[in-house]
Parts: sequence; structure tokens; C-alpha cells
Amino acid sequence: MEFISLIPILIMFVIYLVVIGLTIWFAISLISAQKERNLVLKEISNKLSVVENSKKEE
Repeated sequence: MEFISLIPILIMFVIYLVVIGLTIWFAISLISAQKERNLVLKEISNKLSVVENSKKEE
């Protein structure tokens, strides 16, 4: 009978762990996507500066 009284506490603990886990997963995936976006933007910027420099030389 004592175990039955612990079930709501265990369920809430599991729910809190799931919420914390999803929050961490979301943060990591968001940071990863931002890093990829920054790399692409840096490549575009480098290409644009090369094109701009070649136009100035002409």
C-alpha cells in the first residue's frame, strides 16, 4: 500500500525529467542549427567579398 502512495510522486518526477530533457535537446538542436547558418553566411560573405574585390580591380 505504501508503493501506491508513491506513484503520483514518481509520475511527476518522470514528467519533470522529460520536460528537462526536451528543453536540453531543443537548446542543443537550436545551437547546432545556428552554427550551420553562421557557416553558410560566412561562406556567402567570403564569396561576395571576392566578387567585390575582383570588380574593383577591373
